[in-house]
Amino acid sequence: MTQGGTYSITFHPNQAGNYGGFINISDSKHVASARFAFEGKCAPNYTPNPESLNFGEVVKGYTKQMTFTVKVSGLNGSLSLASNNGKYTVSPSTITKAQAASGCTVTVTYEPTTVGSTDNGTITISGGGAENKTVSLTGKCVAGYITVTPNPLDFGTLTPGKSLTKSFTVTTNVPGNIPSVTQGGTYSITFHPNQAGNYGGFINISDSKHVASARFAFEGKCVKPTITVNPESIWCGSVPYGDGSHSTKTFTVTGSNLTGSLAVKSSDKTIFSVSPTTITADQAAAGATVTVTYTPSTIHVGNKTDTGEITVSGGGAEDKKVNVSGRGINAGQY
Repeated sequence: MTQGGTYSITFHPNQAGNYGGFINISDSKHVASARFAFEGKCAPNYTPNPESLNFGEVVKGYTKQMTFTVKVSGLNGSLSLASNNGKYTVSPSTITKAQAASGCTVTVTYEPTTVGSTDNGTITISGGGAENKTVSLTGKCVAGYITVTPNPLDFGTLTPGKSLTKSFTVTTNVPGNIPSVTQGGTYSITFHPNQAGNYGGFINISDSKHVASARFAFEGKCVKPTITVNPESIWCGSVPYGDGSHSTKTFTVTGSNLTGSLAVKSSDKTIFSVSPTTITADQAAAGATVTVTYTPSTIHVGNKTDTGEITVSGGGAEDKKVNVSGRGINAGQY
């Protein structure tokens, strides 16, 4: 060091801490001397990622987890993590130097307790020679719900042996703990009655913790198709034989809950012909008129007559019969 001058010192810390020292400066004869001191501090700087966590709405009785990452080098010790709100727990609560250097994922669990409340909190990270850092937290506690639409599910009216499948939709804010119903969705039920009657029931839908529930009802009716004929017996009268004469009579067919059209058939259409031979379900529901035309088969002697049956069948109903009869006479007797 000749006649004074300007010199430099480089401070290059490898980990957090307070550093310092001194240098004694003297001439070779120790006529003059000075003590030169130097000092410095190393405080690693970092930012948690992210610096805030918003848990949104969480159903009471359930928890939600979110994470943030701490990554920093040069610590002189471990980091400590603490929550200022008991509804938020943090894991791990300690991060070693090695973990921090490679990057450590921290999990925060929110468990709300009061429906309608907004819960705010802070995770404070301290130690290791670094400045304290914070992660802000917020979340809201809501009630769980399960809704089913439509409710009740009405299958209407079916006939025996028929089936109908209908869908219903489940909506819920409960996080995936409903047996066979995960976070809502659309499902179906098939109604397949075998005999007439009124049917119904319900399904209780609940999450595994019984935080929320719904009673889903379904109903349906099964009726037997029926046919009625009026009258059930027809006398066509006495009609001359052999000159083309005939007589006409009518009866009414009424059907309810039919599954299809009806067929009208004569046991002998050359003697007792019918019109129409087909009746739709709608026509039967309104009441359909059937015309019977009697053409005698012969001249009857004594008490003898032509007899026959008109059968009405189909539509899933039991057959109905109309008994018909008439008498052929000599044209001169008419």
